[in-house]
Amino acid sequence: MNLINKLMIAWCLAMALSSCKKDNPTPANFISFKVNGVYKSIKPEADIFDDGTFLLDAGPFMKDEIGLYLDTNVMLKTYHFENQGDNALGDYYDHSGTHFWSDTGTLVISSFDGHHINGTFSFKARTLAGAPASINVTEGQFSADVSYLSTVSDTCSWYDSNLCINRRNLLIRHLSKRRIEMYPR
Repeated sequence: MNLINKLMIAWCLAMALSSCKKDNPTPANFISFKVNGVYKSIKPEADIFDDGTFLLDAGPFMKDEIGLYLDTNVMLKTYHFENQGDNALGDYYDHSGTHFWSDTGTLVISSFDGHHINGTFSFKARTLAGAPASINVTEGQFSADVSYLSTVSDTCSWYDSNLCINRRNLLIRHLSKRRIEMYPR
């Protein structure tokens, strides 16, 4: 066997070995969690608005939908849903459309490079209207590509703009109401 053949075999062997995956890849865009022990995994959308607020939203509109919201600039830290200063909120719509709002829990932003965000979360939530009910959201984790949206309607599509801005406004109203209830003047 001549030198060229030996080099070709060595190169092919090196290429084959270097292309082997040594770890289990995870999807680039996912959110997974348990609601009262039932596992769910959905493809999310993560948006940062021009005022710096952050919304991660996943699931069919108002049916098995989860949302995580920060009314502040995204930082690598642990946010506490019950802490007014953290400006964080989680919510969940069950399959029947019942809306649950976070009372206690955490949202941990573990990495954010301006284009992709990763983190974990868990919270206890309750209804604010109708018959009182509560849920536990546990073992939450997410990894999502981030889009940047403007609150000015002519800078993004009508559908994306209106859906995200309406959801964002609902969360802001709830966060404001919670602050007033928790810290009356």
